[in-house]
Amino acid sequence: NLIYYARIEYGKKRYRGFVHFYMDDYKFESVWNDPRIALSKFKRCDGVITPDFSTYREMPMALKIYNTYRMRALGYWLGTQGIKVINNVRWNTVQSFKFSFLGIPKNSIVSVSTVGCLGSKNDDEFFTEGLEARLKISAPATFWFTARLGAISSTNILSAAFLSLSMTRQPAIELPQK
Repeated sequence: NLIYYARIEYGKKRYRGFVHFYMDDYKFESVWNDPRIALSKFKRCDGVITPDFSTYREMPMALKIYNTYRMRALGYWLGTQGIKVINNVRWNTVQSFKFSFLGIPKNSIVSVSTVGCLGSKNDDEFFTEGLEARLKISAPATFWFTARLGAISSTNILSAAFLSLSMTRQPAIELPQK
């Protein structure tokens, strides 16, 4: 199950599923500004998909790198707090392949959202190209797709033997050994 971050209430209610941030950045910027406040919410869920900070194609490269860093840094910190984490991966240009996949352990679960990146034939082809690049760099144990897959379902990517749309309980980040 996916849980929309903005719908998690403070209190004691337990939520079954992983929190996601596939929404406008301003709705979860507070998680970056002070993640300790949201930690109590996350501890009442099964886990968290790292925030999906915007990395639009037209953004300056430095901002794309910074937002990718924020995704990974929050995921790492949440993992150190005992939260199960699934890394969100987002790419936007061929140049972004160099940094978009950094910090994601091999053989981990990754979440891929098609929100805002499919629609035109060009967008659909670019999404598929990025997915193929991710597989060449380091095949994850599992891709967890959110949103529609229609545009890429005809590709051979989804039929790959190691590609599973089900989720396992494998942690998605590597923590330093104490």
